[in-house]
Amino acid sequence: MLCDRCKKNPASVHMQQIVNGMKTETNLCHECAYGEEHIGLDNFFQGLLGSLLASNMAQESHVLPVDHSINEPTCAHCSTTYREFRDKGRLGCVHCYEAFSAQLAQIFGSIQTHGEHRGKIPLRSGARLNLARRLKQLRQQQQGYVDTEEYEKAAAIRDEIRRLEMGG
Repeated sequence: MLCDRCKKNPASVHMQQIVNGMKTETNLCHECAYGEEHIGLDNFFQGLLGSLLASNMAQESHVLPVDHSINEPTCAHCSTTYREFRDKGRLGCVHCYEAFSAQLAQIFGSIQTHGEHRGKIPLRSGARLNLARRLKQLRQQQQGYVDTEEYEKAAAIRDEIRRLEMGG
Protein backbone atom coordinates (compact mmCIF):
# COMPACT_ATOMS: atom_id res chain seq x y z
CA MET A 1 0.00 0.00 0.00
CA LEU A 2 1.41 3.40 -0.99
CA CYS A 3 1.39 6.60 1.03
CA ASP A 4 -1.83 8.61 0.57
CA ARG A 5 0.11 11.89 0.50
CA CYS A 6 3.24 11.38 -1.66
CA LYS A 7 2.06 8.28 -3.56
CA LYS A 8 5.71 7.10 -3.76
CA ASN A 9 6.75 5.28 -0.59
CA PRO A 10 5.10 2.32 1.13
CA ALA A 11 2.74 3.34 3.94
CA SER A 12 4.01 2.45 7.41
CA VAL A 13 1.75 4.64 9.55
CA HIS A 14 -1.97 3.95 9.60
CA MET A 15 -4.19 6.58 11.23
CA GLN A 16 -7.88 6.52 11.99
CA GLN A 17 -9.63 9.70 13.02
CA ILE A 18 -13.23 10.03 14.11
CA VAL A 19 -14.53 13.59 13.92
CA ASN A 20 -18.22 14.29 14.49
CA GLY A 21 -18.99 10.61 14.00
CA MET A 22 -17.21 10.45 10.61
CA LYS A 23 -14.33 7.99 10.41
CA THR A 24 -11.43 8.74 8.08
CA GLU A 25 -8.42 6.52 7.47
CA THR A 26 -5.04 7.80 6.32
CA ASN A 27 -2.02 5.72 5.33
CA LEU A 28 1.29 7.60 5.36
CA CYS A 29 4.93 6.76 4.80
CA HIS A 30 7.44 7.51 7.54
CA GLU A 31 8.70 10.68 5.87
CA CYS A 32 5.24 12.20 5.34
CA ALA A 33 4.01 11.27 8.80
CA TYR A 34 6.95 12.49 10.83
CA GLY A 35 8.78 14.86 8.50
CA GLU A 36 5.99 17.42 8.35
CA GLU A 37 4.90 16.69 11.91
CA HIS A 38 1.54 15.54 10.63
CA ILE A 39 1.55 13.22 13.60
CA GLY A 40 3.94 12.61 16.44
CA LEU A 41 3.94 11.84 20.12
CA ASP A 42 3.78 15.53 21.00
CA ASN A 43 0.67 16.03 18.90
CA PHE A 44 -0.83 12.76 20.11
CA PHE A 45 -0.38 13.53 23.80
CA GLN A 46 -1.36 17.14 23.34
CA GLY A 47 -4.59 16.00 21.72
CA LEU A 48 -5.20 13.35 24.35
CA LEU A 49 -4.51 15.66 27.28
CA GLY A 50 -6.44 18.46 25.61
CA SER A 51 -9.56 16.33 25.30
CA LEU A 52 -9.24 15.07 28.88
CA LEU A 53 -8.66 18.59 30.18
CA ALA A 54 -11.61 19.90 28.20
CA SER A 55 -13.92 17.25 29.62
CA ASN A 56 -12.51 17.89 33.10
CA MET A 57 -13.08 21.63 32.74
CA ALA A 58 -16.63 21.05 31.47
CA GLN A 59 -17.36 19.13 34.66
CA GLU A 60 -15.84 21.90 36.80
CA SER A 61 -17.19 24.86 34.82
CA HIS A 62 -19.94 25.64 37.28
CA VAL A 63 -17.44 25.88 40.17
CA LEU A 64 -14.89 28.27 38.66
CA PRO A 65 -15.23 32.02 39.25
CA VAL A 66 -15.70 34.35 36.28
CA ASP A 67 -12.10 35.60 36.46
CA HIS A 68 -10.11 32.35 36.34
CA SER A 69 -6.78 34.05 37.01
CA ILE A 70 -7.69 35.09 40.58
CA ASN A 71 -7.14 31.70 42.23
CA GLU A 72 -5.37 29.97 39.38
CA PRO A 73 -2.55 27.64 40.48
CA THR A 74 0.86 28.70 39.20
CA CYS A 75 4.18 26.86 39.36
CA ALA A 76 6.62 28.80 41.54
CA HIS A 77 9.64 27.59 39.53
CA CYS A 78 8.67 28.16 35.91
CA SER A 79 5.58 30.42 36.29
CA THR A 80 3.41 28.11 34.19
CA THR A 81 -0.26 28.58 35.01
CA TYR A 82 -2.81 25.81 35.03
CA ARG A 83 -4.59 27.56 32.16
CA GLU A 84 -1.38 27.43 30.08
CA PHE A 85 -1.00 23.73 30.86
CA ARG A 86 -4.62 23.13 29.94
CA ASP A 87 -4.22 24.99 26.64
CA LYS A 88 -0.83 23.47 25.62
CA GLY A 89 -1.20 20.02 27.13
CA ARG A 90 2.36 20.27 28.52
CA LEU A 91 3.76 21.03 31.93
CA GLY A 92 6.55 23.61 32.18
CA CYS A 93 8.88 21.75 34.55
CA VAL A 94 9.09 18.89 37.01
CA HIS A 95 7.78 21.12 39.83
CA CYS A 96 4.50 21.66 37.97
CA TYR A 97 3.42 18.18 39.11
CA GLU A 98 3.38 19.46 42.70
CA ALA A 99 1.88 22.85 41.83
CA PHE A 100 -1.02 21.27 39.93
CA SER A 101 -1.30 18.08 41.99
CA ALA A 102 -5.01 18.49 42.76
CA GLN A 103 -5.93 19.08 39.13
CA LEU A 104 -3.63 16.32 37.86
CA ALA A 105 -5.09 13.86 40.37
CA GLN A 106 -8.52 14.43 38.83
CA ILE A 107 -7.17 14.04 35.30
CA PHE A 108 -5.17 10.90 36.10
CA GLY A 109 -8.12 9.54 38.08
CA SER A 110 -10.24 9.70 34.94
CA ILE A 111 -7.56 7.73 33.07
CA GLN A 112 -6.35 5.28 35.73
CA THR A 113 -8.78 3.10 37.65
CA HIS A 114 -6.54 2.52 40.67
CA GLY A 115 -4.18 4.74 42.63
CA GLU A 116 -1.51 2.08 42.80
CA HIS A 117 0.24 -0.27 40.39
CA ARG A 118 -1.86 -3.30 39.47
CA GLY A 119 0.23 -4.75 36.65
CA LYS A 120 2.98 -7.30 36.42
CA ILE A 121 5.78 -7.34 38.97
CA PRO A 122 9.40 -8.28 38.16
CA LEU A 123 10.34 -11.69 39.54
CA ARG A 124 13.37 -10.44 41.49
CA SER A 125 11.46 -7.86 43.51
CA GLY A 126 8.03 -9.48 43.39
CA ALA A 127 8.23 -11.22 46.75
CA ARG A 128 9.30 -8.03 48.51
CA LEU A 129 6.52 -5.99 46.88
CA ASN A 130 3.89 -8.62 47.66
CA LEU A 131 5.02 -8.70 51.29
CA ALA A 132 4.79 -4.91 51.54
CA ARG A 133 1.30 -4.95 50.06
CA ARG A 134 0.19 -7.73 52.41
CA LEU A 135 1.59 -5.89 55.46
CA LYS A 136 -0.18 -2.70 54.42
CA GLN A 137 -3.43 -4.59 54.00
CA LEU A 138 -3.05 -6.28 57.39
CA ARG A 139 -2.29 -2.96 59.14
CA GLN A 140 -5.41 -1.41 57.65
CA GLN A 141 -7.45 -4.41 58.70
CA GLN A 142 -5.94 -4.25 62.20
CA GLN A 143 -6.80 -0.56 62.50
CA GLY A 144 -10.38 -1.35 61.46
CA TYR A 145 -10.64 -3.92 64.26
CA VAL A 146 -9.19 -1.46 66.78
CA ASP A 147 -11.69 1.19 65.66
CA THR A 148 -14.58 -1.24 66.18
CA GLU A 149 -13.05 -2.39 69.49
CA GLU A 150 -12.54 -5.98 68.33
CA TYR A 151 -9.24 -6.29 70.18
CA GLU A 152 -8.86 -10.07 69.96
CA LYS A 153 -9.04 -9.97 66.16
CA ALA A 154 -6.65 -6.98 66.14
CA ALA A 155 -4.20 -8.95 68.32
CA ALA A 156 -4.35 -11.94 65.97
CA ILE A 157 -3.53 -9.67 63.03
CA ARG A 158 -0.72 -8.04 65.05
CA ASP A 159 0.77 -11.50 65.55
CA GLU A 160 0.45 -12.23 61.82
CA ILE A 161 2.21 -8.94 61.01
CA ARG A 162 5.04 -9.80 63.38
CA ARG A 163 5.37 -13.27 61.88
CA LEU A 164 5.59 -11.84 58.35
CA GLU A 165 8.08 -9.16 59.41
CA MET A 166 10.32 -11.77 60.99
CA GLY A 167 10.41 -13.65 57.70
CA GLY A 168 8.11 -16.50 58.56
